[in-house]
Amino acid sequence: MNMRDTVVITAIYLGNDECLRILLDARASVEYHMNNGHTPLFIAAANGNGKAVKRLLAAGASANLPCKNDQGMSPLYGAALGGHVKVARALIAGRADLHHATRDEGNAPLFVATTHGHLDVMRCLIEAGASVNHATPLGTTALHGGVFHGSARLQTVQLLLAARADTEAVERHPKGPATAIDNLTIGGFVTIRGLQSRPELNGMEAQVIGTQGDRTKLRAISGVEVVRMQASPPHASICHSFAAPLVLRRPSSFTTWRSLKSPLHR
Repeated sequence: MNMRDTVVITAIYLGNDECLRILLDARASVEYHMNNGHTPLFIAAANGNGKAVKRLLAAGASANLPCKNDQGMSPLYGAALGGHVKVARALIAGRADLHHATRDEGNAPLFVATTHGHLDVMRCLIEAGASVNHATPLGTTALHGGVFHGSARLQTVQLLLAARADTEAVERHPKGPATAIDNLTIGGFVTIRGLQSRPELNGMEAQVIGTQGDRTKLRAISGVEVVRMQASPPHASICHSFAAPLVLRRPSSFTTWRSLKSPLHR
């Protein structure tokens, strides 16, 4: 990497479009790797610099040249990670691979957009033809990530389900195989509604702590009290309706919790 290459990177970071134009007109290289393995196009995409992305593509930069590091992220992955939908559209127009996966975990752009709650990027990728059921070598799909990690979990799940995401896809997790439904329920939260025996709990959030047959086991906190109960419909229905009211049945034993730590995080 020579001095002119370094200036190209600096121009991208600073958003100096005129400087970048002059450098590219002088035939500065657009395809090389920095010491950390990043390419100019990846840096522009990850930082949401749409003008730089378009200039680099026009100058011949490949939309699919990955970073030369353990992750091997593509420019589109960088745009998805940062939630830069306009950049994502430009890269897709430049023939970016919608399913280019990282080397370390095999995650595609849709997966990272989902886990970070970037709904606009998700829609952009899906409309462009990204498969909602694209899986990593371990079987992890965007829906697995969305129901477990998503910062906008309700919206991401609804969007993926509307695009016919497979709720029964099995992730081969080290702790045991898990479907997206399992990720949704275990450790997730639902709103208590329709509980007649303890009406003061209605409207509260309860954490899903497990399943038993056709029942979903829940735990809620009321002051210092931990309330354990079971819910109907079963967890599969929760995944498909997600925000639908739950009819809670057969509340089990009530336990007093006096620790300062929240039991939901123990």
